[in-house]
Amino acid sequence: MNDTINEKSAEIYAKLEDLRKSGANILLPSIKIGNLSPWHELVLEEIYLSTETKDGDIYVQQQGDKPRYAITNQGLIKLGTCAGIMWHPTESKRLDDRSDRDYVSFRAVGGVRKTDGEPYFEKAEYDLDFEVVIEEIETQYEEKAKSYIKNETKFFIRMSEDEREAYIEKCIRRDILQKRKHKAKLAETGAKNRVRRSLLGLKSTYTKAEISKPFVVPRTVLRPDYNDPEVKKLMMQASVKSITSVYGGLPDFPQIELPHEQAINDVAEPMAEGAIDITPDEGQEPFDTEDLEPDGNPPEGDPSSITKEEFFEIDELLQISILEALMEKKGFPEKDLKAPLSKFKEGHRRDFYEHLIKLPDATTDDIPF
Repeated sequence: MNDTINEKSAEIYAKLEDLRKSGANILLPSIKIGNLSPWHELVLEEIYLSTETKDGDIYVQQQGDKPRYAITNQGLIKLGTCAGIMWHPTESKRLDDRSDRDYVSFRAVGGVRKTDGEPYFEKAEYDLDFEVVIEEIETQYEEKAKSYIKNETKFFIRMSEDEREAYIEKCIRRDILQKRKHKAKLAETGAKNRVRRSLLGLKSTYTKAEISKPFVVPRTVLRPDYNDPEVKKLMMQASVKSITSVYGGLPDFPQIELPHEQAINDVAEPMAEGAIDITPDEGQEPFDTEDLEPDGNPPEGDPSSITKEEFFEIDELLQISILEALMEKKGFPEKDLKAPLSKFKEGHRRDFYEHLIKLPDATTDDIPF
């Protein structure tokens, strides 16, 4: 089995090396893989990002003859989902006290499972200070205005100086209002994107050729042999457990240990070693069924007066009648039976009779009517 496991690891390792040499973007860059268990298998998941900025996966970070592109929040979410990033439910939270409308801070704690199954976490913080944000927006629009004039952008050139200033102020006010409206979400997104880049080993910018290559995630998955009887047994147990966890388990019925539980189920079969001998003694005269009453009930009197040999010879219905009478005499509660008397097999009825005979009679202070 170990040879097979080693072959699996070597095969995946070789494929990862080929992908790396072809220029593919390997996420979770550590590809040192140990031996896999017989029930686990390493698979490679590939995801592609669109190289068109209009599709929203990338945006231009650096202009020029050889522009550089950064991955947008939409693209980072795709990659993080593929890699199985999980966020800590209590440690990922807003850090500021919410008293300052111009400031918000958020901390994100996220993790992934490496190819060996070990979890690995990273944390990052992101804050928005609107004094800085406003300055940045104003600077951006100053640069845009210069660019519009330099490139002789028609709509901007046709404006007067006052109209240009009014237009820029309107754009600045619009962008600030938009950021204020979504400031908490922007801080959360900024912190989570920092964690995604750190966990996945992503670069800050890519060329379009690099973006066009697949992003590859090595993942360990559970793939047991479903033809294995032991696996089938475990699956059935898990299935039953999942059902009972929703609808509740079966009630626990009271049980009592009786000698008939070890009796032979079928007297026609050969007697097993250690089984109870329930045959009449040799030379013993069988019980004459003609002594029974015409209605099929046992004769009036003490039911315990019937001998074992006599009990063995009567039919099933009469045996059940005698057992019911003995249960009443001995004070044996019917609820302690694991099954109704009508469900007892012949050997069970005989052993139960012997068990009842040995019990002391029930004592009662009730006055008989």
